[in-house]
Amino acid sequence: QISWKLFCTLKGKKGYIQGRHVWEITWERDERGPHAVIGIALPQAPLQSHGYIPLVGSNSESWGWNLSKKVSFHEGEESPYPANDPGFFVPDTVYCILDMDKAILR
Repeated sequence: QISWKLFCTLKGKKGYIQGRHVWEITWERDERGPHAVIGIALPQAPLQSHGYIPLVGSNSESWGWNLSKKVSFHEGEESPYPANDPGFFVPDTVYCILDMDKAILR
C-alpha cells in the first residue's frame, strides 16, 4: 500500500505594504515531514527549486519557520526558534502575525 502526502505551496493573491495581518495555520503534527516550513516571501522570491529543500527562507527574498525542527530560515541560514525554550512543541494550529509597520513576522 502506498501512502501519499500532500505537498503544497500557498500563495496569497494580495501583497501587504502596511498594517498588521494575521493568518491561522492548521498543520497537524503527525502530517508534517522534515521540511514543514511556513513563512512569507517578497514577490521576486522563487516558487520552485531543484531537489528536496525548504524553499521558504532559502534566499534573501523569503523568511520561513520549520515547524518540525523548530528553526527559522532566512538566506539559507538556520536559527533556533523559539531560541530560549528547547522543550517547546509546535501545536497543530499556529498564528502567523505580520506587522508591516515594524517589519516583524511572529
